[in-house]
Amino acid sequence: MVDITGFKYETLEVDYSITNSGDFGSVEDVELLIDGNVEYVDQDVMITDSAAGTLYWQADSAGTYTATVSIAGVTDQITVQVDLYVPDSGGTHQWNHLEKGGTTLGDSIGTLDATINGATWTSGLGTEGTHLDYDGVDDESVLSGGASEFTHFTDAGTGTFFTWINPDTLDHSGLILGSTATTTDVGAYFLITGGDLRCSLYYGTRDVSTLAKASYPASAGEWTPVAFTADGSTLKVWAGDPITEIASDTLAGSTGSDWSNDPYFGYGPLTGYRHDGGMDLTFTDSDAWTQSELQSFVDDSREFYS
Repeated sequence: MVDITGFKYETLEVDYSITNSGDFGSVEDVELLIDGNVEYVDQDVMITDSAAGTLYWQADSAGTYTATVSIAGVTDQITVQVDLYVPDSGGTHQWNHLEKGGTTLGDSIGTLDATINGATWTSGLGTEGTHLDYDGVDDESVLSGGASEFTHFTDAGTGTFFTWINPDTLDHSGLILGSTATTTDVGAYFLITGGDLRCSLYYGTRDVSTLAKASYPASAGEWTPVAFTADGSTLKVWAGDPITEIASDTLAGSTGSDWSNDPYFGYGPLTGYRHDGGMDLTFTDSDAWTQSELQSFVDDSREFYS
């Protein structure tokens, strides 16, 4: 006999136990079926009276599913409601990249949705299954009317920007975050170029920027969490898992000038650089996060987004 003993929704683990080994051979394959389809096989399990185990399944959408554990034709079945777990930063805005299609990238915390221009929904990232891929040529996502939501970076010199990225190249992967170009614009430019991850924060005036940069600590084609923070006195750039401060600089400029034009993901018109590669779970906050806070969020999101 086989019994399903538990189902953990967030990580989608099905626990089972065997109560009568006489139903089976000494070694069997244990199958997990979802809605009748085999999704996971644990091969050559030693069958004993006390045998138990865990089978894994990774849903790509919330819904009601029938989970069946089958051993040599002996089954147990449950119906479960799966609610996909999404890490919540508690920041000011968060873009989960769960839409899987369309031209809108939704903000799950605030109301600052992005309009996707060219970037494509692409499968294959983690258990969640989709992310946006930018081609490095003419793709972008624009946060229309969102300038006022980023002014804490430029008028107070405080805040956090975090995202998971998978650059196709480290030579010129372009803008992860940028703002539109005018001679009086202030904003931030967060990009990979020449093998460096760098952030320029125009704090108070377009003519004075703070630049923090260092060699990108991962390889092209690898999902990596990156962030920059500003605490009113210092700009820091973070990357890797564990997430580590890789560069910093003292904020230059003065308070009082706002981020003045639309923010972009994947593009910065003033520089012309465009992001080449994947981008996923992203958030901003008006406060500067510490290393431990950033790492906690990385840990929370790693299973879904790495």
